[in-house]
Amino acid sequence: MKSVYSLLCINVGLVSGFQLTSFLRSPALHHCVDLDDAFAMPVKNTRRQFLAFVTAVATYPVLSQSADASSETVFKRQTDRFSYLFEPPTDWAPQNKPLKTHLDEVNFKSPSISKYEYGITVDPVRIKSLREFGTPAEVAAKVVLSELNRDGVFDVTLAEDAFAADNDAYYQLNYTSKGKRGEKRFITKFYVRDQMLFALTAQCLDSDYGKLRNEITKTVDSFRIE
Repeated sequence: MKSVYSLLCINVGLVSGFQLTSFLRSPALHHCVDLDDAFAMPVKNTRRQFLAFVTAVATYPVLSQSADASSETVFKRQTDRFSYLFEPPTDWAPQNKPLKTHLDEVNFKSPSISKYEYGITVDPVRIKSLREFGTPAEVAAKVVLSELNRDGVFDVTLAEDAFAADNDAYYQLNYTSKGKRGEKRFITKFYVRDQMLFALTAQCLDSDYGKLRNEITKTVDSFRIE
């Protein structure tokens, strides 16, 4: 286990992509990267731009949302701009938030284990690949800093080195966050394709992670874009 502060000091990174989009748009961290060049939605939005974005989200056409024919538990999300597959644990139903803060967002919550859930978000970006934003280590360090700036968070500890798939197809990050609401474990996997950012975040109480680890690993592995 590595200290976040040690990590940031020696510029060696590793973090989870939890709320990566929020980090990338954070005004407090705007000096770290040129966000206006990197993302389709600028950090400083006018009221008109904000309303236009909300309208676009509300009218975004969902063409298909169904179980894959090969498995009763495979969740498929498809629109005219993107498509992905995800296999949640058995008997978990998808849920949508009343107020959307992303272009597309779907959540799955455990019916029996408190604080155990998965969330999938999709957002437009200006970068064409994850590598354009940074190496896994660089992205990890930036996301850790973002998490430390969240209200009520006292400490963030990295659990393992950030992982990049072959050809940087996706990044995967793993960390714990300790705060007023306890200590949680986050595992995040994210892709960039066709200037869309796809982020899957698994979270649970850190005290439950040991017994859930195999299931979380299998579930996170199932997430892929088409």
